[in-house]
Amino acid sequence: MLTIERKEEETIILETSDGPITILVSKAQHGRVKLSIDAPKEVKISRGEHKHNTD
Repeated sequence: MLTIERKEEETIILETSDGPITILVSKAQHGRVKLSIDAPKEVKISRGEHKHNTD
């Protein structure tokens, strides 16, 4: 696992075979982080807690 620190309005870009995925830290306050994700239509994005609750 890679851990990266980012401040508000900073991004992380993931290069994939379907195209780049850009993750923007929109807001961070009171222990919560709001992310904006721009990804190709072919990339499925889901929240981790939903994935683990499907058992």
